[in-house]
Amino acid sequence: MLLPRSLKGRLLIGVSALIISTSILISGVFAHLYRDSLFRWMIAQSENIAHSIVLEIADKILIDDLLSLQKILDQQVHNNKDIAYIFVYRDETVLANTFSGGFPLGLLAVNQISFGEESQAQLIRSTTGEHFLDIAWPIFEGKGGVLRVGFTDKFYHYQLVKLWIQLAVATTGILALGLALSYLFIKRITKPLNMLTEAATKIGRAEFDITLEIKGEYTEVDQLTRAFNLMINYLKEHILHLERKKQELEHAYAQSKIQAQALERAYHQAQILGEIAQEIGRLQNR
Repeated sequence: MLLPRSLKGRLLIGVSALIISTSILISGVFAHLYRDSLFRWMIAQSENIAHSIVLEIADKILIDDLLSLQKILDQQVHNNKDIAYIFVYRDETVLANTFSGGFPLGLLAVNQISFGEESQAQLIRSTTGEHFLDIAWPIFEGKGGVLRVGFTDKFYHYQLVKLWIQLAVATTGILALGLALSYLFIKRITKPLNMLTEAATKIGRAEFDITLEIKGEYTEVDQLTRAFNLMINYLKEHILHLERKKQELEHAYAQSKIQAQALERAYHQAQILGEIAQEIGRLQNR
């Protein structure tokens, strides 16, 4: 993976990865807690419905009015779209059911409760792959039989999908806000570093007329900026000192050059005088 060369880009990628991973983790934990809470709520609601059905059919069970019992069960399935099936059995005999295609015999063997037990809920799966929440509720403590109500999990899955959509929207919003704030924060942090980089580039071009601003927050960057300003001032003073030395050397060189020229002229003059003296001596000897 190719990372950006700039510090700002790398920090932004790191913060983005942290925000995304944290958001996904929080969303997963929240979704798990919500799913458990939703499932418990679904069981409680289903048990309330099953209990109300038991109260309605109890007298029909006592008088063995199976025709009225069947009408009540059919009416319950018609009124509540979340109910997939209802049946009542006693001593392994189904008294009434709402299955139009015939009662599935394998259903009677699951989620059974013994005599005297309280109601219980169980997730079951049909041969077609559908899932149902099956509630078993004893009638007159099991003496009158057992009511079984199967609820579809469509509402449960609908609420979970709705939750994931809400979490996705919320996570996207939080991610966008987090990235925007992170970008501003990183930009504020890296701005002094960018200024130091630009100043170092100018120094490399022998431009020393630079003074970096210190905000006085006493951070590491401020300390670095303060040290950078001291270095620039030292370089300025050192360069001025070298300039002065250069001027002094140039002046001394110019003076020595003048003196050399004067000595050279004096030497030539002495040579000329010597030649003149020799010529005068030859004239006198004649």
